[in-house]
Amino acid sequence: MEMDPSLREEAETGHIDALHVLIGEDPYILERIDQVPFVDTPFHVAADKGQVSFAMEMMNLKPSFAKKLDSNGFSPLHLALRSAQTKLVFRLLKADKDLVRVKGWEGMTAFHYVVTTGNSRLLVNFLEACPECIEDVMVRDETALHLALKEDQIEAFNLLIGWLQRTRRIHDRVFSLEKKMANWKDDQDNTLLHIAAKKKQNDACSQLWLHVKGKDSENLTALQIIKYANRRGVNTSTNEEVDTKIKLLKGKVMFSGGRSNKAQHVGGHDQHDAGDYGSRYNSNLPIVVKSTG
Repeated sequence: MEMDPSLREEAETGHIDALHVLIGEDPYILERIDQVPFVDTPFHVAADKGQVSFAMEMMNLKPSFAKKLDSNGFSPLHLALRSAQTKLVFRLLKADKDLVRVKGWEGMTAFHYVVTTGNSRLLVNFLEACPECIEDVMVRDETALHLALKEDQIEAFNLLIGWLQRTRRIHDRVFSLEKKMANWKDDQDNTLLHIAAKKKQNDACSQLWLHVKGKDSENLTALQIIKYANRRGVNTSTNEEVDTKIKLLKGKVMFSGGRSNKAQHVGGHDQHDAGDYGSRYNSNLPIVVKSTG
């Protein structure tokens, strides 16, 4: 379905008064668009062009457009992120925090997209506004942590780990979530440590203590990947570091560090910058449960 050319023009230029005139002339102009499951709406056009006021009027008049995907599988928030329309991103986040969880093609949410770009400021704001967004999984069973490692966004990975560790001390539920995510496997049976070992991400490897016996699609444990790479002379780390890493992984490691009884507010915007979470990361606090072997 092609959008009315006049409506598209007003969305591109941000003319709200002209939008109202078009609606007055044809009260069903927006309703007809909404009947199509995957379609380019005036909201999508305004989001892509950064027309903040027009986009927010769309949010007011037709909130269903905010969660509708266009023919390319993008929501308005996806498009605003892709076009670096940061002001609009924050306005949409303020209006409806759950927009960060709208899934596009292959299950990629706006939060997942931010992880792949490594934008620490947006990552922190999304987490504070909608903590549940870290639980969303893509169609290939990839979590945000998997994506961060696969896209070599180590800073984003560290930030996610730091956020989990910080909120662990505030919310008991995060404690079990952290264990679940740390041992989560994608559709190739890769845990986080499998990915880090295969990509020779030394810092991430040293931070991850996972189930020793977990195997990927090639029937290899993360330990076997690390040791095999070392035998081949691949510089994943020194022999001494590998030996130390293996000892740590083989040990029956429990969560440590305790939990604070002092509740802290988590939910406002711009309360923390990325450094606040990154600096809270403590490599001495393992993020997984003890090994089963």
